[in-house]
Amino acid sequence: MRRIWVIILLLVVVFAAIQFFRPTLDNPPVTGDLKAPPEVKAVLVRACYDCHSNQTQLRWFDKVVPPYWSVAGDVKDGRAAMNFSNWDSLSKFGQMFNLFGAVFMIEQKAMPLPSYTNFHHGAVVTPEELAVLKQYVAPLGFGYHLVRDTAGEHAADQQYENWKRATGRAAAKDEPNGVSYADLAGYPNWQVISTNKRFDLGEFHLILGNPIAVKAIREGRTNPYPDGAILAKPAWQQLLDSTGAVRSGAFIRVEFMIRDSKKYASTLGWGWARWIGTTLTPWGTDAASVAPSCVSCHRPMKQTDYVFTSPYADSMRAAASSPDSLALPLRGKFVTELANDTNRTMSTLYSSARVTAAGAYGAGTVLSLVTWTQQDDGRWFGGRIPNTVQSVEQIRIGADGKPEYAVYGGAGLSKKDVAADIAAQRVQYILGKRAVVTP
Repeated sequence: MRRIWVIILLLVVVFAAIQFFRPTLDNPPVTGDLKAPPEVKAVLVRACYDCHSNQTQLRWFDKVVPPYWSVAGDVKDGRAAMNFSNWDSLSKFGQMFNLFGAVFMIEQKAMPLPSYTNFHHGAVVTPEELAVLKQYVAPLGFGYHLVRDTAGEHAADQQYENWKRATGRAAAKDEPNGVSYADLAGYPNWQVISTNKRFDLGEFHLILGNPIAVKAIREGRTNPYPDGAILAKPAWQQLLDSTGAVRSGAFIRVEFMIRDSKKYASTLGWGWARWIGTTLTPWGTDAASVAPSCVSCHRPMKQTDYVFTSPYADSMRAAASSPDSLALPLRGKFVTELANDTNRTMSTLYSSARVTAAGAYGAGTVLSLVTWTQQDDGRWFGGRIPNTVQSVEQIRIGADGKPEYAVYGGAGLSKKDVAADIAAQRVQYILGKRAVVTP
């Protein structure tokens, strides 16, 4: 019995002693707090401000060591990632991007941290409160990006002309983590597995898979993806016209996920790489800077092997086996992306032959403009992805160079009759869409 009391006494002494080992956690001055409607601000203050502001309010149990050590670390990391108390130091885009990211993390239940809500039940965000946040944040993306941008049009035009004139390009430098662009440069010939219209960034994203990834998708083996699978995601600006139509503009960057469960075990089993602009400048500055930002965003997608993309799985399976010409687009080469936010549609133009800057389509080429209705991306707040196929328009270039037009729509995508003048207009419209720059 005496030994038990000695042990208890020692534990009490140790517990009392460690209370003096406390990292500093103060509340610096607030230089510019977020301004938002009261109902929005109330949710953010209750759920986010303890870790993401200079207005941290510790409960008594937060102040006790050892829990205090974890709390202090979480607050330090939280303020570094996003600090509502320094909101005015961010650009308009930075503010918007952070709010979209916050809603994404809440929607995926990655924030507030489960370890925090286990003891701070009031920080849990209800579905109704999440809807309030979404209603406030979503228009910020449209308001920031969806304007007619003549400067963006000029940049896209100049980039395209440079692409046409280029006879050779300097090899892109490897990312500091060792990923080589030379090993991935053939990505424009890979198969498209999905598209994404990001209204939070004002960008079109295309997702392509190498043959190993495509085979895995067709066979339903994507959780996890097999080693050797690679996903590519090039991005282009969105350019808006007065009718509400949006087209692809200048090339922005290309990103890759490379599946190797052993080599990249420390980064969720994936290698990460990103090159910026037509100069293909590596994004990272050193090996340690490449993966962390990618990993932090993708970590909530554990249930889908850390992949955001929901592939055209059923269509791809059909394309693998069906001789039907309507399956061909998904085996074709990507030309460009389009969208119309007025009627909530998005389209992808494919070609049966690889498209270059020359823009000429030879005899036998089949062009397919596939139009879907849009749906919100359930894996990323701020994105829209294809839903139901609305129509497939096809142009076949005959041996004489003349185009033949057909359109399919409705249930079962049956062939539709179309007047000759309308067909001529659609041919002119589709053939007038130039290929996006893919350096």
